[in-house]
Amino acid sequence: MTAPAPTGLPPAGTAIVLSPDEIVALSSPYLAGGIRQEAWVIDALRIDGKRLDAVVRMERTFVSPTDAGGFHLSTFIALEFVSQLTVIYAHQQSGHVRKEREVWMLESSFSSRRPVRNPQHIDVRLDVLWSRRRGRELWLNFGFRVSDEHGLFEGTLKAVMP
Repeated sequence: MTAPAPTGLPPAGTAIVLSPDEIVALSSPYLAGGIRQEAWVIDALRIDGKRLDAVVRMERTFVSPTDAGGFHLSTFIALEFVSQLTVIYAHQQSGHVRKEREVWMLESSFSSRRPVRNPQHIDVRLDVLWSRRRGRELWLNFGFRVSDEHGLFEGTLKAVMP
């Protein structure tokens, strides 16, 4: 840890400066590339008024070498599910039969309660807490749950289709 301070960082003083090799050794293999190996598909989807239920399946997964339990769903991929379902819901509720407009996430909160470990059957539920139309815009606020038989993520998401 005697490497010189990287260009653009203030002098180290008593701070620890990591070399590129040390950075790699301490980094998450998942974030460094494993996340790009993952793929998923929506197997089923039902919209019933202000509620959307979907079943998602992982087509390809990355298993962390440091997780003895095997596969666990990352918060990043779970948020992908919720984001895609938000896009679908907003378009369907606006009368579109295909994606024609942007849907922007404005804000989200996310809590991981227990790891989701079943890659073959992941339940996703969105409940509309409120929605508003301003001219052509659709504003949405969802509560959501991403779960399997044991695991659970939950949170909220605000979005707009401008």
